[in-house]
Amino acid sequence: LFLFLNVAFTAAGQVRGAVVDSATRRPLLEASVSLLSARDSALVQFSITDGDGLFAIPNVKPGRYRVLITYVGYG
Repeated sequence: LFLFLNVAFTAAGQVRGAVVDSATRRPLLEASVSLLSARDSALVQFSITDGDGLFAIPNVKPGRYRVLITYVGYG
């Protein structure tokens, strides 16, 4: 199974999006969303998705990042 991630980078320094199952399109509740430095993969911030699969990571400084999504039961 795959995760579908829709991420928006806003001018206000926020990363937000939705995490859903790619097969069923159902939101994934309590998925972990980690924002990592693109340079060394160090953890910058993290969030947990809500009941609608939505997440927001506020106060993100300009830069290059990786987004890592983890969810129990997906491998």
